[in-house]
Amino acid sequence: RRVAQLSRKFPNYKFRSVRGNLQTRLAKLDDYDTNHYDALILATSGLERMGLTDRITERISKSICLPAVGQGALAIECREDDTFILEILDAISHKETTLCCSAERQFMKILEGGCQVPIGVNTELQGEKLIIRGIVLSLDGSECVE
Repeated sequence: RRVAQLSRKFPNYKFRSVRGNLQTRLAKLDDYDTNHYDALILATSGLERMGLTDRITERISKSICLPAVGQGALAIECREDDTFILEILDAISHKETTLCCSAERQFMKILEGGCQVPIGVNTELQGEKLIIRGIVLSLDGSECVE
């Protein structure tokens, strides 16, 4: 999804996959002589969680690259008959996020998307309106529908 969107916006850039956990990826970036990476595109949340915000040099806006369905949302499941836990979850649930995530999942379902389909979406609740902005791309980003 990211590469497809970024390839479309920046056709002169070359994107390559980088494997490994966060520390391994950063080490590969730091060893330019061996790996020849100029930059990494990583989720801000992971760097923040690991206390590595000093490694963030730029944040890519949603106008350039839409997030994946449900990106950044936390989901909790429990038994449907466990009323005690359901009451606790209801108290900590964020209804607006639940609504936005449900809309994004429905968006992906209608498009018959999944992990292998480059789909980006951003959903916002503005008053009584649910605003969904989405994009579906070919794997290389050469074709898209927004």
